[in-house]
Amino acid sequence: MRGRHQHPCHPGRRRRPKRGDADEPDDQALGRSRGGFGSKIHLVTDGTGLAAEVPCLQALLAAVRSDRSPTYLIGDRAYSSRAARTWLLMRRIRPVIPFRADQKRSWHCRTLRFNRQLYRRRNIVERCVGWLKHCRNLASRSDKLAMIRQSLRRLCPSDTTYAPDRKAERPVAHLRGFAGVLQVDGRAGYRKLAEGGAVRLAFRWSHVRKGFYDLQTGGSAPIASEALVRIAKLYAVEGEIRGHDAEARRQERQARSAPLIAELKTWLEKQLAAVSRKSTLAEAMRCALIRWEGLTLFFNDGRVEFDSNSVERCIRPLALTRKNALFAGSDGDGEHWATIASLAETCQLNGADPQAWFADVLTKLAGRHPITKLDELLPWAFARQAEPAVA
Repeated sequence: MRGRHQHPCHPGRRRRPKRGDADEPDDQALGRSRGGFGSKIHLVTDGTGLAAEVPCLQALLAAVRSDRSPTYLIGDRAYSSRAARTWLLMRRIRPVIPFRADQKRSWHCRTLRFNRQLYRRRNIVERCVGWLKHCRNLASRSDKLAMIRQSLRRLCPSDTTYAPDRKAERPVAHLRGFAGVLQVDGRAGYRKLAEGGAVRLAFRWSHVRKGFYDLQTGGSAPIASEALVRIAKLYAVEGEIRGHDAEARRQERQARSAPLIAELKTWLEKQLAAVSRKSTLAEAMRCALIRWEGLTLFFNDGRVEFDSNSVERCIRPLALTRKNALFAGSDGDGEHWATIASLAETCQLNGADPQAWFADVLTKLAGRHPITKLDELLPWAFARQAEPAVA
């Protein structure tokens, strides 16, 4: 946990605001620091800011899944209180927090101590917050108003990368250093990413469904039809929980989707033993069973999507025009084309018209837009400027 402060400098304010003012919203991240009265930014939080660190600490850790709860928490003296320490110990989290001057004597008849070796690791968080401070115009939105509120802003960038071929080394090089869950299709080249253990592959159910759907549309296929009915039940659950938070989706999936998944696997194994191994139906079944671990990752992690149809829809315009862009001319031209595709998709994700954004940016660049204000030309900044005009 680390707090970083942004001090007010509004020239029209005659006095410093106080907690409890009638014109002060409850969700403003205002509080006192060594430099005076200012706003506070908490690095890891999905909600609005609070006036003190301790309430934000409890709200933050309460949203963490029990199986992912940290074994210890590093914090500065702002989090050193009996309430915070007691709450952490109740959750079996070891507080690595230096004590304040007025807490040196004892706490519950014990001398307060903390692990100084672990506390040295706080520089990891310090460097991360420092990096965010340097790219504040890109990663956050800071409005210096009478009531200051500075919080991280969620951005929606898109990255389209050009590759001269489909070798497995291309995604490995592009995603070097990535750790986490990667949602992919059934391409075999992605398996290299999971060899180190830092990346977990989550496969999409739409790819499995397509194999059975093609069999059904080709003629009478009772087994394929039964598989589609079973998969449709999983889609029905996803439709009901769409838009819920990750923890709520995980709970619903474990309660409702997990039994359906277990029944489907048993049914597939039974049907696979009864059909010809060389048939297209057997190939569709093996496609699902071979990737079963990645297909079932979604009901243990609410962040994982059931399929990647939303991503497929994003790249559909590229697929429709690939005949027109079949020959880029050179690898350099292909990279330029990928950059333009990334910018166009980023505009759509942030609610900006790509054609209007390109026209606005090119006009401003031709008019010698200041190089120190390039952040004003980004798609999400253009979308914010266009909101009042639309209203």
